[in-house]
Amino acid sequence: MKEVITLTERELQHAHAIAHGRNAPKQAAGVVDQRFDPNRTSFGVQLAGYLGELAVAKALGISTDTSLHLSGDNGTDLSYRGYSLQVKTRIRRANGDLIFPVAKPLKADVAVLVIQQSESEYLIAGIIGRSRFYRISKPLFMYNGECLAVGQKDLLPLQVLRIAKGRTVENALEET
Repeated sequence: MKEVITLTERELQHAHAIAHGRNAPKQAAGVVDQRFDPNRTSFGVQLAGYLGELAVAKALGISTDTSLHLSGDNGTDLSYRGYSLQVKTRIRRANGDLIFPVAKPLKADVAVLVIQQSESEYLIAGIIGRSRFYRISKPLFMYNGECLAVGQKDLLPLQVLRIAKGRTVENALEET
């Protein structure tokens, strides 16, 4: 079952502050984002990404990572019960695939797809373990290079992660 998370005005303001705090030093250092949509600004990329992370964190009852990494994160956005999570946020007009550039592969244990429905509503479309992602993903060419994609129909509900206690992520995700 897909979950819709509604962020409060206070959470939205917090996200804007974090995105500004992450974006300004990157711009000053000349760091270029590797974004899929050439029409989005670096700030927009930072904001969308953090809002998706915030929605997943809220759904799981955990905190977000508010630190700044000039060269991007290490491939992990959140941690939950020993699992590393990488959140990908898409806008509602985009196709609903979970996409990773070949040049910037999925490193976390679990990928989470979040689709922004409105400024404050975020659909957690589903999750997938890293090895399953690579087993079933299909090649996709986008303006910024070759990518791998998995459709929403191949994702599992976030609830699977909540009940995966004590098992390897692949076993927990694939047993369900």
